[in-house]
Amino acid sequence: MHDNIKELKAQFELEQQNYKGPFCCLEMDSILENSNQLYNVKYNPRLQEYYLESIEKPYIRTFEFCLWCGCQLPEALKEEQFNALGLDYPSLPVQRLKEKMTQINGNNEYFICCPDMNFVLNDSLFNIEYNISIREYYLKSVRESYIRTFEFCPWCGYQFMSNLRHVLFDILEKEYGLNLRIPQHREEIPAEFETDEWWKKRGL
Repeated sequence: MHDNIKELKAQFELEQQNYKGPFCCLEMDSILENSNQLYNVKYNPRLQEYYLESIEKPYIRTFEFCLWCGCQLPEALKEEQFNALGLDYPSLPVQRLKEKMTQINGNNEYFICCPDMNFVLNDSLFNIEYNISIREYYLKSVRESYIRTFEFCPWCGYQFMSNLRHVLFDILEKEYGLNLRIPQHREEIPAEFETDEWWKKRGL
């Protein structure tokens, strides 16, 4: 039995060393392979754990679904699996905020798919944001003025309603003669387009 444990331990450690991660889609692969890590989406191969890293404080929040293809990600390895083989659990020098939220708090003016998304959107620790005027969820880069939109909730897998960025551009051009590529035109956008008013009244 002792030899069997040793063999399992050796096999487990070898798999850990060679494991690159089940990156489910090209978008996830691109984000995780980004050498600059602009968006704080991380993967810990030792634990096979996907997580968001906080912007300023040493917190992380694990997630279970891909933000871009919506697939359910493999479950992270648990401490008990390491202990059973006599291995130290490779904890990170961070505080895990992965307890499941049970209710939605706050007076939100828009649909929230689950309590975990509500927590992140109402907390400045993480770089997930929502633009209500164009119905767009996105990751804000941590060092430069870039964003990366996503279509699925990383905690419940809910597929969001379609992004209206291009629809907005078309309406402004057709109905108001505004071309947002022209700086002066951006200053003439009607107030209704700064909220969700425009797409709700058009039944979008």
